[in-house]
Amino acid sequence: DLDVVVACANCHTSTPHKSAAVNQHTARVNCTVCHIQTFARHKSTDMFRDFTESELDVVKRLYEPKITRESDVVPEYRFFNGYSTFYQLGMAAVPGESGRVLMSGPLGSVQDAQAKISPFKHHQALQPYDRSTQAIIPLNMGIVFQKGDMPAAIVAGAAKLGWTLPLGYDFIPTERYMQINHTVNPAENALTCNDCHGGKKLLDFD
Repeated sequence: DLDVVVACANCHTSTPHKSAAVNQHTARVNCTVCHIQTFARHKSTDMFRDFTESELDVVKRLYEPKITRESDVVPEYRFFNGYSTFYQLGMAAVPGESGRVLMSGPLGSVQDAQAKISPFKHHQALQPYDRSTQAIIPLNMGIVFQKGDMPAAIVAGAAKLGWTLPLGYDFIPTERYMQINHTVNPAENALTCNDCHGGKKLLDFD
């Protein structure tokens, strides 16, 4: 229910600034755009998972897909109306204009009056898919964590769904957009007009 989501305006007014010009932005710009300029500022975050191989996390004492981490990441911005699209299990995985399969992403556009510009973590991966049906294969992660045996985890994951993989499997690039809501900065560290409208050009208005 969108009426009960945690949002800035649940505690603050929709026009919290002393500047009327800044307050005009809140109708189409989510508060988090200006108040979360970067994420993973204190600890690196998972930005890419490569399911073609595994590596041992010595701290967790578990294997994981090979993960590329980054710190102090600038979000990507999309219009978002509160609803998202998701890849459906078993459907053919079709790459979009980016060349990657969209696993989850925000809905909304500049023409959508309910949509606001919002910040997202753009996470990417290289995932296995069934060459006969083109469907993304969910892995048996227990095998990954305990043994690091990615081929066995892929075959076991497919078998759990009754998929026989008659043509084997391959890997396909995927992406997902994850809304950024945490690590809000104090007002004095928020973005300023020049960050979007001046020389920095944080947003691509075209």
